[in-house]
Amino acid sequence: MDVTGMSLYRKDAHPGSYRGLHSGTDCSHWCLPGLPDTWNLLLYSAYIS
Repeated sequence: MDVTGMSLYRKDAHPGSYRGLHSGTDCSHWCLPGLPDTWNLLLYSAYIS
């Protein structure tokens, strides 16, 4: 499931920008609750349908 396009439009989808360091993207520290919860909802919906 490609969630990249949808994730780019969320304000909390850019974890690297919250640290003040712009040397790279920090994909392992997301702002929770937030984007991972949306991914889980999409995955669960796809699973039960």
